[in-house]
Amino acid sequence: MDAEIWVSEAPLRSENVKLTLSNLVPAEGNFDESFRLAKRSAEENMLGTPLSEDNFPKHIYSDSTSKGKKQTFGDIFVARKFLVISDAAARVLQAFDLGCGALYPVRLTGSDKETPQGEGWHCLNFGNAKETIIPEQPIGLMRVDNPDRTLFVLGGYMKPGQLAVQRGALAGPDIWVDPRMLLGFFVSGRLASAIKRAKLTGFYLTRCTLV
Repeated sequence: MDAEIWVSEAPLRSENVKLTLSNLVPAEGNFDESFRLAKRSAEENMLGTPLSEDNFPKHIYSDSTSKGKKQTFGDIFVARKFLVISDAAARVLQAFDLGCGALYPVRLTGSDKETPQGEGWHCLNFGNAKETIIPEQPIGLMRVDNPDRTLFVLGGYMKPGQLAVQRGALAGPDIWVDPRMLLGFFVSGRLASAIKRAKLTGFYLTRCTLV
């Protein structure tokens, strides 16, 4: 397990994306400006930028449009582009090297902003970036050409060994992102094994091939 890298499709999977608002993006007030600022923080997070707690929501609540639709929350989910993990997942991650990453407590309630959902939650700041994917071996990746740079998105529903990654990414923290890859992150074999042992839901981990 020490010499393995696993990729997570958690941010990509539609079942992980929940209808929510937060103190950063409330229904009232200047929604467009609030959304712009929150979106920038979420995007910086997915670039592996270490961020302070102020960049993350402190209270997430179900969008009122989800009333009548029961939302269930796994051990990791997406709330307005922010990744949120359960207390159980936080305990697992905290036993490993998070590098410059951090876990910030957040309240999760129903649309009434009062009824608690689950036991406890944390926003995940990755805080670590490593060049991991190999653009010359793009199997499992979809290319996205932007005016300023080329990015890649996971193809989804990955097969074991399908995605080739750089062996050098084994060094350093146990959880990280590759800024060139959208909607996915990486964990070490050690952390992947712990996530599986704890039976955490929603991570959708697949072993990569080291090159």
